[in-house]
Amino acid sequence: MASEQDLQLWDITGLDGLQVARALFGQAIGQLAVFQSMETVLNGQACSVLRLCDRNFRIVYPGNINKVALSKIARPNALPVGVQIQQYAWLKRVVLPIEFLSPLTERLTVRAPHRVKNLPNHQAAPAQLDDIAILIWQHPIKEKPVVELHVAANRRDNLIAIVSSKEGNRSLTGQTATGQRL
Repeated sequence: MASEQDLQLWDITGLDGLQVARALFGQAIGQLAVFQSMETVLNGQACSVLRLCDRNFRIVYPGNINKVALSKIARPNALPVGVQIQQYAWLKRVVLPIEFLSPLTERLTVRAPHRVKNLPNHQAAPAQLDDIAILIWQHPIKEKPVVELHVAANRRDNLIAIVSSKEGNRSLTGQTATGQRL
């Protein structure tokens, strides 16, 4: 079983992204609405899958999804034309205990139709904390509910500082927010 430190962000994008996601995660993936997620197993490893739009998905997975995809797709050694499975060097994640959700949502700015107040499990929303654009996602990791923030790499340290700065060195909930993985 992979540790939390091994979990990585992967994006599936492209015209046939939904077909590739179905081949990897099953038909249920097509039932997700935008910014809904599900937990599943891929190649014996637990993973979380978030639908970003009709054909794009973000996955938290401990392995190389490209290798798994190539082994599961009918066309050997090639993904469908126009589909990419990749990691973005500019994208980082900060995982926080679920206790951060309520106080954090009080400080976020969100545009309609999205909402973050009482954000349900397996849901995400684009938001802004001060001047930092983020994606806030509530989902379980190893059956433990967490709040995961996706942020541009060059803003990650600023985000951690803002989350940690409320009331001096105390975080929004009285815990230190270091962005350390659970």
